[in-house]
Amino acid sequence: MKLYDKSLAGTGSIDQKFECRDNVPGKPFVLVQLQVHFLRESGAAADFLSPIIIKKFSAAGPRYHNESRRIVRAGVGIDDVPNDVNFRIPNEELHHYRINAGDKAWITWADPSAGVVGWGLVLTLAEWNDDLGVPL
Repeated sequence: MKLYDKSLAGTGSIDQKFECRDNVPGKPFVLVQLQVHFLRESGAAADFLSPIIIKKFSAAGPRYHNESRRIVRAGVGIDDVPNDVNFRIPNEELHHYRINAGDKAWITWADPSAGVVGWGLVLTLAEWNDDLGVPL
């Protein structure tokens, strides 16, 4: 299985769409793992937690966007302990995270702190194999 890591870092809310352009053009891909590390950049101690959402952004339009997973309580807690995300998709669920050619994996997280939380995100993607129904 050939894996492709996409990584980003920033502060504030996450609203990022990812393509797997490294794979063979026109082939679907699958989200295999999502890792997000959070840290408090500034500000007073408080709970800065909200759901991180994994969606499919469809090239066919908004009617076809869908939510695959909602992970609650991601961010930084009042005790400054990060509620990081390390979500590895189980093999039996991979078909729910298949992204067709032209579509994108869409990761969102609403920062309840107005920009005092920093984050680093790594998304791992793989090419999809239709014959086997699993990633290559």
